[in-house]
Amino acid sequence: MAGQEVAALTVAAVEGAVAMCRAQRTSAALDAVDAQLNALVRAATEKGDTV
Repeated sequence: MAGQEVAALTVAAVEGAVAMCRAQRTSAALDAVDAQLNALVRAATEKGDTV
């Protein structure tokens, strides 16, 4: 995945999670996005992709 695509995905995921957190009054959505984005970036960097 190209760096710009990862950046766009990251912004969209975090923005959506923040909206969900506000609506649900919990940080669960942001915690879930954090875990998934960390896994995505870790996998991309281990493969040698540019992030």
